[in-house]
Amino acid sequence: MAPAVGRKQPWNVLDNTGKLMLSGLTILIIAMMSSTYLGPGAFVMGIVVFITFGTAAVYLPETPSGRPICLSCGRILKVKDKCGVCGANQIVRITEVQLIAVASILLLIGVIFLGAAGAYSETRIAVIGDLRESDNFRQTRIIGNIVDLIDYYPEKYDDTGTIRMVVNDGTGDISVKIVPNISKYFIETGYIPGFGDTVDCEGALFVGDEGYMQLKVRDKNLFKIVETSGLNLTLEELLQSEKTDYDLGAKVSVEGQIQGKFYIDGFAWILDLGDQEGRSVSVFIPDTITLLTGELDMDALYLSQVIVTGGLEWYESGQSWEIIPGSVLDIEIINPYTGDDYTILTVKELLANASAYQNKFVQLDDVTVEWYYASYLYSVSDSTTYDEIAIFVDYDANTSASFGLDDKMSVRGWVTFYDENNNNVPDEGEWEIKIRELSSDYGLTIEDLGGA
Repeated sequence: MAPAVGRKQPWNVLDNTGKLMLSGLTILIIAMMSSTYLGPGAFVMGIVVFITFGTAAVYLPETPSGRPICLSCGRILKVKDKCGVCGANQIVRITEVQLIAVASILLLIGVIFLGAAGAYSETRIAVIGDLRESDNFRQTRIIGNIVDLIDYYPEKYDDTGTIRMVVNDGTGDISVKIVPNISKYFIETGYIPGFGDTVDCEGALFVGDEGYMQLKVRDKNLFKIVETSGLNLTLEELLQSEKTDYDLGAKVSVEGQIQGKFYIDGFAWILDLGDQEGRSVSVFIPDTITLLTGELDMDALYLSQVIVTGGLEWYESGQSWEIIPGSVLDIEIINPYTGDDYTILTVKELLANASAYQNKFVQLDDVTVEWYYASYLYSVSDSTTYDEIAIFVDYDANTSASFGLDDKMSVRGWVTFYDENNNNVPDEGEWEIKIRELSSDYGLTIEDLGGA
């Protein structure tokens, strides 16, 4: 449809200043939208174009035709400084549109500097013990150690959740909450803090009743795990240490063999990290760790020689340190389990010098079941003695499906002792052979062995 006679189109109503400002603004908006795909360079280019167009708009004539006119009579000027028709001198005046152009340029430059100041300036590190209710909602930065297990709270209607932790800087505790979208990013990239890690985090502070404080992190760039060197300890050094020897959450790396495993449904894995001298420490892996960092491959880990890295927590009931890894990747297999060499003995030979075979692997052939409590606990003897030795069987270990009193068997396993008083003194315990899961141990009847 043709435009009405005598009616100007919107573009033609604008003078040169308006056209240049509108063009520059349009290019800036397009650059901002495309920077998501083309990178920050597109945004920077848009700013440069806008400032260039704005500067040109200030100095170009404001008439739609682009030709200067007399400010007195309105005739077209042939000479810039004086009208050839009415003789009026031409005084350069700043129009409202030019003032808007200058203000827009200055405003954009101010926004750029303000954004740069916010992006590159650092928030002062706060002392947790000095924070008060007057600091509520203030942007706050803290550096400290994670002194409790990491928590994860799934969203009810979303596929992500909130990572939370307790941080201590030596003056007090504060709860740190990482909002769902940032938690999701950290989970996808494997950037998960662990017990004992040092973290540098910044966010809005909330101060509640009775001194409760929470820092809410909303930017992935405002949460960092500070790289710290840990201690390389032997099992013996860790077992001989006291509660006062290490700080809570101290980072350590300890080598040993995964000799036991136990899962508390819905809570955690507890692994025994031991050596061939019978010494062991507990490795505690809460379900939150496997949820955030991946499942444990127990088929590969069990009985393998590994290095476990994690934070130390004092286990009051056992009066010993236990290790809490921050990730399943913090358990590194250095020598996969392939099997054990067994010394073939009689029951009499074993019991005559049991301490010499402690934590070693033996094989007893043609033994008879003398006492039977269950398939995981019984005792055997042979024709060389009237004495018996107990057999303890791990769940899912390699044993005959059903057997009972007087059945003939062959047993392979690890020589240890049941220490009722937990004094670690063999003479006060009862010697036994442990048949381990996922190992070359077995407790099989002669009939089953013959059929193998």
